[in-house]
Amino acid sequence: MKTTLRRALMIALLALCHLAASAAGLMASFGATMQRLDTGAPGSALDLMLDRLLTLLYFPLVHLAQLAPREWFKGPMGWLPFALNSLLFGWAIASAGQWWRQRYLRIAAQAPNNVELTP
Repeated sequence: MKTTLRRALMIALLALCHLAASAAGLMASFGATMQRLDTGAPGSALDLMLDRLLTLLYFPLVHLAQLAPREWFKGPMGWLPFALNSLLFGWAIASAGQWWRQRYLRIAAQAPNNVELTP
């Protein structure tokens, strides 16, 4: 029970960080686009990098939600795909971390005592 609660809290924390990064990136990208709207200037390298980062952060659920009818995600419901995507990312990162820890501990348990392991 204790490890389940700790795992759930870790997933929630990772999801919250992912959601905050996604929202901040969305606002920064929108602001940069609006600033150059009047001039028609091309995006800077930083804008292009931010766009690529957001493409990665929004994968896969936000892209799938764009295929759904717009009526499904009106108003505050528009944040639902972002929240679900963040939960998916949080779960994936927590699972990868748990797998890595278990693998490292299993290798460390099999190693002789005089050998120092580095991750």
